[in-house]
Amino acid sequence: MGLFRNYYYCFLISFLFSLDSEINNILDFSFSDFSVISNSEFQFNVGIQSNNLLSSIYFFSIDKLISNNLFFSTKIAKYEYEYPQIYNQNSLSYASKNSSINYSFSFNYLTNNKKINRWNNLGIFSDYKIKNKAVLLYGIYIDFKNNNNSNWHTTNYYVASRFKLSNSITSLISLVYNPDYSIMNQSLEFSVKL
Repeated sequence: MGLFRNYYYCFLISFLFSLDSEINNILDFSFSDFSVISNSEFQFNVGIQSNNLLSSIYFFSIDKLISNNLFFSTKIAKYEYEYPQIYNQNSLSYASKNSSINYSFSFNYLTNNKKINRWNNLGIFSDYKIKNKAVLLYGIYIDFKNNNNSNWHTTNYYVASRFKLSNSITSLISLVYNPDYSIMNQSLEFSVKL
């Protein structure tokens, strides 16, 4: 718990500083790292993300349950086209035990050609459980940035299906559509309880 607390504070402090941001990079890498942890303190995830601009981005993430309905997730992906790019997304999510409504806030960093692009997203999601084997997730999240006195935001629609493959392994298939720029991101992810 102490390691995750220090990691969280480190990125929260860096979140306050002004950094470069480019809209094209945000659209390329935009995704909501919203998931649900059940009956486990840690969860390790590995997956692949793609869209009509990028062929594939391989990633891994670690989710840490902070309380019975609040968790912290850190996601790292590497993509190389002309220059090495590393994408890091840090998310705080609240999943209500008494309601199907969930909330997520993420702060994102992309190192690209010796520059750091930073943006945030805020989302609201709903989940529908089917016989404890599958969960349908849908919602909306907004990418936004405030840099050099300029405000920018765009809306994304999210839909996903989470399937329980065994007692410790689940899969997540998700789609994100951005109508403002006509971009669709898709992702396949496998999660292992630790």
